[in-house]
Order: sequence, then C-alpha cells, then structure tokens
Amino acid sequence: MKLVGKILGAMAVCSGLGVLDIPAQENAAEEQAATLRIQGSDTMLQVNLKFAEQYAKEHPMKRVTVRGEGSSTGFRALAGGTADIGCSSRPIKDSEKAKIKEALGEDPVEHVVAYDTIAVFVHAKNSLDSTTVESLKEIFFEGGKIDRWNQIPGNEGSVGDIELLGLTKFSGTYAAFRTMVTASRAEYKMGTAAMAGSKALVEKLGSTPLAMGYTGSRYATEAVKALKLAPKLGDEPTAPTAENVRSGKYPLSRKFYYYTAGKPEGEAAKLIDWLKSDRAKGIIADHGFI
Repeated sequence: MKLVGKILGAMAVCSGLGVLDIPAQENAAEEQAATLRIQGSDTMLQVNLKFAEQYAKEHPMKRVTVRGEGSSTGFRALAGGTADIGCSSRPIKDSEKAKIKEALGEDPVEHVVAYDTIAVFVHAKNSLDSTTVESLKEIFFEGGKIDRWNQIPGNEGSVGDIELLGLTKFSGTYAAFRTMVTASRAEYKMGTAAMAGSKALVEKLGSTPLAMGYTGSRYATEAVKALKLAPKLGDEPTAPTAENVRSGKYPLSRKFYYYTAGKPEGEAAKLIDWLKSDRAKGIIADHGFI
C-alpha cells in the first residue's frame, strides 16, 4: 500500500461507534494491518476505546474497531461473525450461548476484564460504619421507609434527617447503583440532590455531616468514609477493597466481560493477554474500575 507522508492513525467516536486505525506503512506488505473487531457494552465503550488506542500504539500494523451499543449486540455480532470479541457488563444468557454454539460450532469462552465498584460514603466523623443493601433500598428509593439516621438498623442512637446525594441521570453510576440495589428501575427519592459529578459529590459529603451518597470507590478522600456493606441483616459487612470485590464478598460490584467463540486465537488472543499488562491495568484504574 503506497502512502504519502507520515500517517499517525485516527480515532473517531460517533453514535456509539469508535474506530481506531493504525494503517500499514509503505513497503511493509508482509505486515499488513490485521483487524480486530470488538462490539457490545456501551458502559465499556470508553475504556475499550482507550484499550484499542494504546494497543495499536504498542502493536503497529494493527487496526482495531470498537462499537458500544449494548451488551446484547456484542453477542449477536459474535454469533454473526461480525465481531471477534463480544464485550458485556453482564454474564451471557443461556439463549445467547446456544446461538453462538449453533452458528459457529464453538462454545463462548468468558474472560473477566474489570470490576465496577460503587461505594456508599458518609462524612468521616459519622458514627455509622456499616449498613446493608436492603437498608440502602429503603434509604435511597421511592417507597423506602428510612429517612432519618436513627431508622437505620444498628444506628438508633443517631439523630437528624439523612441528606441524600446522588448523580445525574446521565451518569452510568446513577443507573448502576439503582440496578445493584433494587434489581429494577425504581425511582430515586424526591429531594435526592443530583450532583454534577463524583468529585463534587464527595466534596459535598465532606462538608455535610448528615449526608449520604454513592459513587465510584476510587473517589474516597480523608473527608469521607466508605461504609462496609452486607446484602442483608445478619450477613458480614465488607469494605469496597479490591480483594473483596474480586472475591465477590462486596455486594455493590459487577464484572465486565469479554467473550470469544471458543479459545481466543490470533489478534483476539494477543489483546486479551495484553490486558494483563501494567498499561492496560492503568487504563482500567483511570476509568474507575478494578
């Protein structure tokens, strides 16, 4: 392929589609650009784009395309042969497994890429150290019966109304917290403050002794305290540490997955192996994941 001048490659993002292209160089026919196609979760779109950008920088002559239009589209693309990797923010369904097996003759293989973790924060000097997911549902969502600090089980000695801090509906954490706590599309209680971002939320918590809010665990500061959480009363509460998240002990977390049809081969295998690198782990951390 004859190219004139110096080509650095380009990335474009539009309507959930990101494309990163590092073209083959002049007189390098034996190293023609190999295409790797990733499709699926919109939640994973930005981190996947950064993966693609960095991977292509470290591995010249590659062309990586990323589409983020929902987890189910990744499984359909994998079955249809239009994706090499299907990415998902949920485990694959049995029906999706069956379609991939029928179409390609291979069982899908699961690869855990990262963990999304949400912490519930209070002021650093708040006496509450732990609570349950059951109580969070009563605290944050419509129909819940916990509005005062002394109504939280085990916190009967506290006084005052709970000031709820949340994020805007455009935040992925807004939707993820609701799903993790309620397993539904329940509405947040009226009066929950929609903060402009996670940093603003944590700053507000640090100056508001009676406030409670949620956001990614990486936004912790010395002015706030992350509550230990248990699924329900009687269960052991755990802190949102990387160890507890990976072991599944911390309840407000979910896995992000890559799926391949059978054991990954070629460029898909190389990328999945590259995800173990320090550079890839840094990208995961930069996006608030573990």
